[in-house]
Amino acid sequence: MNPSSSGNPETGSGSESEQIYQTVLHNIDEGLILLDKGYRIRMVNQFLLKVLKMTEDEVLGEVCYKLIHRREERCYDCAVAETFQTGRPSRVCHTGIAKDGSITNVELTSFPIFDEEGNVVHVVEKAHEITEKIESAEQLKIFRQFAESSGQGMGMGTLEGDVVYMNPCLYQLLGEKSAEESYKKKFYSYYPEDAQEKLREKIMPTVMLTGQWTGETTLLTVDGAKIPALENIYLIRNDNGAPRYIAMVISDLREQKRAEEERRNIAKRVEQNQKLVSLGRLAGGISHDFNNILQNILGFAALLQDNAAAGSKDAHYLDIIAKSTKRGHDLITQVLTFSRQSRSNKKPILLESVIDETLGMISSTIPRNVVVEKKIGTTELVVNADPSRMGQVIMNLLINAIHAMPDGGTMRVALSTCYSASEDETDDLADDVQFPCAKLSVFDSGTGMDDSAKQQIFDPFFTTKKPGEGTGLGLSVVYGIIKDHGGAISCVTGLHKGTAFHIYLPIIRNEVVTTEEKALIPLRGNERILFVDDEEPIVEMMTESLETLGYDIKAFCDSEKALEEFRNKPESFDLVLTDHMMPGLSGIDLSREIISIRPDIPVLLYTGYDPSIASGSKLPGISAILNKPVEISEVSRAIQEAVNRNR
Repeated sequence: MNPSSSGNPETGSGSESEQIYQTVLHNIDEGLILLDKGYRIRMVNQFLLKVLKMTEDEVLGEVCYKLIHRREERCYDCAVAETFQTGRPSRVCHTGIAKDGSITNVELTSFPIFDEEGNVVHVVEKAHEITEKIESAEQLKIFRQFAESSGQGMGMGTLEGDVVYMNPCLYQLLGEKSAEESYKKKFYSYYPEDAQEKLREKIMPTVMLTGQWTGETTLLTVDGAKIPALENIYLIRNDNGAPRYIAMVISDLREQKRAEEERRNIAKRVEQNQKLVSLGRLAGGISHDFNNILQNILGFAALLQDNAAAGSKDAHYLDIIAKSTKRGHDLITQVLTFSRQSRSNKKPILLESVIDETLGMISSTIPRNVVVEKKIGTTELVVNADPSRMGQVIMNLLINAIHAMPDGGTMRVALSTCYSASEDETDDLADDVQFPCAKLSVFDSGTGMDDSAKQQIFDPFFTTKKPGEGTGLGLSVVYGIIKDHGGAISCVTGLHKGTAFHIYLPIIRNEVVTTEEKALIPLRGNERILFVDDEEPIVEMMTESLETLGYDIKAFCDSEKALEEFRNKPESFDLVLTDHMMPGLSGIDLSREIISIRPDIPVLLYTGYDPSIASGSKLPGISAILNKPVEISEVSRAIQEAVNRNR
């Protein structure tokens, strides 16, 4: 470019070739400017004038840095100055300020113009607008900062499946040490085989067709762990609209899944608790009447047994009736135990003694093809427990073990001290187990259970036995008893691998265990007894039974008439035996009235069932509480104990 020949094509000056040159110069889509050594503008094309929003008259002759950059001094990184000094082209990025104050980002490239002696006399500066490019770069920088700090996994891959980007959240989730490690792989490799098939056959066709897919998938870490994830997949197109990349936004669903599982477990426990409440109400509602019926059966059977010849069929049949009555009572007790409405009589006991007693009770019922092994690793293990309930636990587990081995096998009962969770390799202990503890185990080599059955074994009414062979309450009751004793129970089993139940109970130290029990034989006496029960058959049965033992019985079916009799003759009785739940005056109300008249008289209260006295704690003035069905031997013993305390 020769500054001396830079005329304006509109004025018609210069040759035809110069006019063509000027026309090209002014219509090129980049800004051009000619500067002298004083940085004054000697020529400018139309494109740059449009960018600056100025006229040629406003620009020509002005100092570039004052006009374009609004500076009083030359720019410190001025490309024009460097070209003047070195005679070589130079490039720099600058911001230009238009007439209206708007800012334009430009890339400036300067070229020297030499005179005949080779001196730089002018510099041509080309201005290429890069505002859009800078904005895109800035947006990319902001997006990258967002992606790098995001708590969601973000990644991008080619249509061929190559990974081209992963943010830290995603590559850390997948177990990679860095994003670069993932760039060596296909993104399909981060999915299990079944998820890969779904990705190829369903998800990717949907993305290519609609541009997006959202749903749950499963990711595969480098260690082989599976992670549930919510995935949003997008199709990225180039400027021409052709598919170019696949972008993914991934959320880890493990915590959400755990929370959902916990909510389901809570809902299940609530439902289970509601069932228990309903079951408890049902059991409590029927137990009183049911136990009254059993009391009649047991009592009259006992009267008939006294008159039946020893060894006769009648004696045998009556024995069966008595045992069946006790089984009926045990069944309703199981229901009450499971619903935690029956009372417990805990005391220090030796677990080994309960094991021996229970094994002795069922020894005659154990099939010959079942081998019984007893392994006692620790003697003198004392726990605070109800001996009858603990016997019920062991009995249930032993019977289940026998039923699990219809073709025979080995049943082993083991007792040991467990000092820590680390030494117990059979299963995971409950969090609330305190060490050291007593560990009671019952093993069988039977059929075992699958995982589905194992998950339900402690649920009420669940049974693996055939219809008619089980109530489904046994293990539920066992579970309730162990929890009531502050212990834990677990099951280790597998289909065709046998079953082992492990019970963990707190150990009591420095306790004296009393094993002596009084014989439950009927005790004779001549005491005068006021007996009250609204059930006529029970009155008849109890009167005859006690009179047979020598007692003088005055019986009433009406509690108010009984109270009237006592008011009239308070010194005519040595003891009062009354039912609890009666119309009119209840047993407790009657007892209060009687004790107010004569505080020294012993009162025995017996009941079919009532939650208000289910704890077994003695009520004021009442000597003892008896539970129906009760044998006459237990009644006579309670009478003698109460009378003897008052002598």
